[in-house]
Amino acid sequence: MIEQRGKNEIIFKLPFNSKRKRSTMVIRHPSQAGKVRVFVKGAPEIIIEKCQKFVGQRGETLAMTADKRDRIIYEDIVNKFAKKCYRTLLLAYADYDEARWEDLQASNNNFTNIEDKEAVE
Repeated sequence: MIEQRGKNEIIFKLPFNSKRKRSTMVIRHPSQAGKVRVFVKGAPEIIIEKCQKFVGQRGETLAMTADKRDRIIYEDIVNKFAKKCYRTLLLAYADYDEARWEDLQASNNNFTNIEDKEAVE
């Protein structure tokens, strides 16, 4: 079942739970026909492990290295906020073209269960 939220067509959602420490929403791309966008939101130390790139301070796309991951988690952001008793969230996204999306779906049991759906993350 496909749900609509405003103009966005929601393909599926994985709600937040404390075991996964993240939630996921998959939508038809709002401005690029033939694309699917996956949003993942949750604990930075969990989500950042899945990231291959990040947006720099000037809006440029940069490669996510192991060193950069560690700096984000342990120095730059998360621990600084944790020391102030703040909670942190990381929002990540990935875009799939229609062919890649269909391949992913076919190779993951047509996204029948949660484990199959997690492959999009």
